[in-house]
Amino acid sequence: MSDAMGRCGGSRTACADWPEVRLAATPEEYEASFRMAYGAYRALGFAPFSEHGLRVTPQHLKPTSVVFCAYRAGELAGTISIFEDDGDLPSAAGWGAELDRLRRRRKRIFELGALMVRPGEPCSHRVWLALFKHAWIYARAFRRADALCAFVVAHHAPFYCGVLGFRRFGADHFHDCNGLAVAGVAPVYLPLDNAEARFRRRFEHWGGRSRNLYRYFVEEDRGGCEGRIAEGLRLRNGVFGRLQRRFAPFLQQPAAAAALEG
Repeated sequence: MSDAMGRCGGSRTACADWPEVRLAATPEEYEASFRMAYGAYRALGFAPFSEHGLRVTPQHLKPTSVVFCAYRAGELAGTISIFEDDGDLPSAAGWGAELDRLRRRRKRIFELGALMVRPGEPCSHRVWLALFKHAWIYARAFRRADALCAFVVAHHAPFYCGVLGFRRFGADHFHDCNGLAVAGVAPVYLPLDNAEARFRRRFEHWGGRSRNLYRYFVEEDRGGCEGRIAEGLRLRNGVFGRLQRRFAPFLQQPAAAAALEG
């Protein structure tokens, strides 16, 4: 992600607008997110083959999890998922000890996962930041989260820590993902108590609007973001049982699919 922050290519027109971000609330939006995640993970060898081309985890189909989708020109440009800690976060298999240490310090933890930006997106940093902004507002304003955690490729950790204020809560290590040893994955977390004040101190000297992320995250369209998230939640909650039934057959873990169907 650190490379994306400084890259907008030569196309100022393509980067003129921030993407539209919505909380996924329909089967079509969920499917598009799952399909984008499958394509990215499969290309890296991180996902088993699926004849349906979807990457769906048991955590995605919990009512405490949400998916956000970012659109540019009406097409899906990126997606991110947010998982509330109930003792079974997606990362628990690889980082159980690190998560237990974090839980002793923070009560309400949420994990950011399945963060994808469309390959070739001309202004990928704007898509990423817009998705992160909505995930942060959701966790902070709607779920009273104490911390956001993420498990990132180690060379992305300086961006998370140096720009967004994340902190490491464990050492980099190899992680076995679908039989493939993924090198140098770093556990990082963002404490959310007094997060707005820390954002202000971090970015107030950055000057112009385009570089002051405090203004973007905290001030600009905050009420509009919260209103859109609330509406997305209302719509999603009204059909969530149908969403579970629709995607349970595609779960990576058959036992979890049977439990949901039962």
